[in-house]
Amino acid sequence: MSFHTSYFILHPSSFILHNIMMRFWSKLSLFLIFSILPSFSAPSSTSIFCPLVAWSAQQKDSFLLASSQDRDFGDDGRNGTDGRSGRSGRDGENRTIFANGTPVNLELSGESGEDGENGKYGEDADCERQPLNVTRDLRAADGGEGGDGGSGGNGGNGGSVTVYYTNPADLKQIFVRFLLFTSDSADTPLCVSYGAPRVIT
Repeated sequence: MSFHTSYFILHPSSFILHNIMMRFWSKLSLFLIFSILPSFSAPSSTSIFCPLVAWSAQQKDSFLLASSQDRDFGDDGRNGTDGRSGRSGRDGENRTIFANGTPVNLELSGESGEDGENGKYGEDADCERQPLNVTRDLRAADGGEGGDGGSGGNGGNGGSVTVYYTNPADLKQIFVRFLLFTSDSADTPLCVSYGAPRVIT
């Protein structure tokens, strides 16, 4: 029985080629592993945030669409203009008299202020374009508000009187008339009073 021993002699270039191929396959394996892993890993914050933003935008669009469908129809009427204020009354006349025992009646009341003008009516709403056959509640436009009435004018101040006299008893013959008006109407006197002027010495 004879034994034969075989010897394999690798050329250096074959050994180098073998190492290059091993490195290539190892790098390719790592590349394939890292390419597949992200599909099985937990989603990133960006992948979660983007759907939330898209959902929020969709909800906002739905709300705006619903608002546009349920919005009121028609145009509001314009508000009325305010009334003009009344003119103030003229002041009473200032008088100078000489007391000589003759009865004298003086009317020194100021004039009443004029009434303020009424405010103008508000305009009706324009509701000609009312939607028909709808399945939701509708609210028509509002009419304009009426204008405010003007303020009444102030009453005039009472006039003053200057009396010259020599006998104080003659002052009892001088009467001064003045009016007190109610707060409800400037044309209705509460009372009519007469009085002698006060003596200033």
